[in-house]
Amino acid sequence: MIGGMPPAKWTLAIIATLVSSAVSVLSVHAQSQPVDPQHVVQAFQLAIAAGDVEAALAQFADDAVVTVQARSSRSYTGKDQVRAYLQTTALQLRTLTRSTPIVQGGIVTWSERDQFQREAFAFDVSILATVRSSRITSLVYRQGTSTNGPSAAAEPAPMQLPSLTWPAAM
Repeated sequence: MIGGMPPAKWTLAIIATLVSSAVSVLSVHAQSQPVDPQHVVQAFQLAIAAGDVEAALAQFADDAVVTVQARSSRSYTGKDQVRAYLQTTALQLRTLTRSTPIVQGGIVTWSERDQFQREAFAFDVSILATVRSSRITSLVYRQGTSTNGPSAAAEPAPMQLPSLTWPAAM
């Protein structure tokens, strides 16, 4: 007996202490590991698709900047302005297609064809997200071309057939 306790109880107490310490160390180590930037972007995209502003906003750093470059450029800085952008613009868009993201360090780039709800035209956007410390610090949208509808780019232009007078002109 050690300290009035049988050796089996001491052994169990030591094992329980070691397991608890190991779990604590692993938990701290897991929290200190940076999250893959692509996973941060995917969490943002899923939250937007679900219409969850708070979950989308949780992916941003406190001092994040969202920049929209279209005919003119507009930036939204900090969580309050980013929230306003998400509520007034991002949640009004429907993503029709999305490319596979390219990840280079903390930079994630992809392109989308988006359409505003209740609008007939679609537009192409290139997006660049900078992720640091498992949060989006910068998100830049660069608008490309517009179409007259979501399927306009997929439909070939109608063929011009020669008129009956075409052979006579030769």
